[in-house]
Amino acid sequence: MEASGVSPLLLATLGFLRTVCQHSLEDEPLIARGLRLMGLLGTVALALAVAGGVIEGEATKESSLTSGQNLRHIGVILFVVLLGLIILVHVFCWMNSGRILKHRRTLLAGISVALPFLVVRVAYTVLSAYAPLTRSIAADGQVTSITSDSPLTKFNSTTGPWIIYLLMSVVPEFIAVVIYVIVGTKIPLQDDTDYSRGAMSEAWDQGSDEEHARLKPLRTASSNYSQY
Repeated sequence: MEASGVSPLLLATLGFLRTVCQHSLEDEPLIARGLRLMGLLGTVALALAVAGGVIEGEATKESSLTSGQNLRHIGVILFVVLLGLIILVHVFCWMNSGRILKHRRTLLAGISVALPFLVVRVAYTVLSAYAPLTRSIAADGQVTSITSDSPLTKFNSTTGPWIIYLLMSVVPEFIAVVIYVIVGTKIPLQDDTDYSRGAMSEAWDQGSDEEHARLKPLRTASSNYSQY
């Protein structure tokens, strides 16, 4: 469950980035396809992390314990890759902020504020996944508690110090959620949509006028020719 909390945050960030790119950068093939693939990547990472945690928690053999840990490792690595891609898309959006609609730039700023907390949250998930196992299972199924001198032991989400879990997992996650709730409900994105539709309508009208003006002399000439 600890690892599964990361996926909704990252996928929510993807959803906000998709909204930021609406009516501006969404026509970029790299952005459109990239965001879809990133969503799929987040789903796969979640499935692997959860499956690994379940297998590890219910393991009755040492091999199952190791397999569950390996799945968790792969899942959190994919989370890191997804976070890196999100940061790249975020930077790309800022580099092209002049093309982004007004209120969607404010939404992009909200993502910028939330990203440092997401980085901390993902970092804790990675450290927790790579923390040494706290038990071993003998061939006869007997479970034995083990200790380790590894510095990663303190990042174990079940046996590590609660203050680290609080400051690196719970607090960053709640702060990111609060930021997204505020920017998601307070920013009038509909105004951007109305503006975009009005701008396209105005451009269409202007284009129609220009086309009419361009064809008018031809029509006049054709009429005069038919009189002869």
